[in-house]
Amino acid sequence: MGAEYVTGDVTDLGLLRRFCRGLDRVYHTAAIVKEGGEWSGFFRVNVLGADSVAMAARDAGVRDFVHFSSVMVHGFDFPDGVTEEGPLDPADNAYCTTKILSEEAVLRHHEPGRFEVYVIRPGDVYGPGSVPWTIRPVEMMRRRQWVYIDSRRSIFNHVYIDNLLDGLDLVVARRASWTPGGRPGGGYGALRGVAPGRRDGAVAQRCDPGPQHREARPEESSLLGTLPVHGL
Repeated sequence: MGAEYVTGDVTDLGLLRRFCRGLDRVYHTAAIVKEGGEWSGFFRVNVLGADSVAMAARDAGVRDFVHFSSVMVHGFDFPDGVTEEGPLDPADNAYCTTKILSEEAVLRHHEPGRFEVYVIRPGDVYGPGSVPWTIRPVEMMRRRQWVYIDSRRSIFNHVYIDNLLDGLDLVVARRASWTPGGRPGGGYGALRGVAPGRRDGAVAQRCDPGPQHREARPEESSLLGTLPVHGL
């Protein structure tokens, strides 16, 4: 595909600056995505990592920065038909909380006309090679282990990978980045799926953060306060 692969740490500013040098656009997709685990790991990768990549890209002269967040910023019990302007809910879950904080971190670097930050909130992305949403379900069906639970009420915020990329291109083409004043300009790029709120047989999993999860310290959890991230 002509791509160059570089292995490194998303908080290594030196490496990130070298990586971003000469680029016009950076897509940040790295994150810890799982049901539970150490809060420090989630915070380091999902928040500090996002902040580090955004700062390195800005310092390297990158113009567009696309940050992949998640619909999980709305938590698990979101209002039916919620839009990108709906309430955020940490849901006492490390992934939900750090995805909210990651948006706050990258948007602080936004400079209209110089460094445009775009936040995308995909749903459950499926397509060829997707382990949780394609391969694993098909394998379970073949073994006759696939079970529908309360299929009349379950919600699956699915989006096919090609549709997600098409939507992403539209967001950037329309320059729908963050604008001063704390509101999204021209649309936030929140992609909830091909059919947002579709009610089908899939189950929206309720993630248990596990016994190692703890409440975030005030300096970590305040969405409006000062985050302990690079360059702030």
